[in-house]
Amino acid sequence: MQECQEKARDMIRPGTENDSYAMSKVEKALISCMETQVNEHIKLLKPMKDRYVEMLVRLFLFFVDSLVFLFITK
Repeated sequence: MQECQEKARDMIRPGTENDSYAMSKVEKALISCMETQVNEHIKLLKPMKDRYVEMLVRLFLFFVDSLVFLFITK
């Protein structure tokens, strides 16, 4: 998001704030950049969820194996 703000800030020249057309272009560029950033982060959620599920399954299996081992060795 900061990258988007910096790009928008770079588009602003002296007097731009008084030019509604130029400010509209800056606003559209900022929104477009932010939309891209959000969409990229949303795409990362599924792989992250998959990793969490995999780790939980491994942890559960380890726990079950440990319990089985404890009962067998008694």
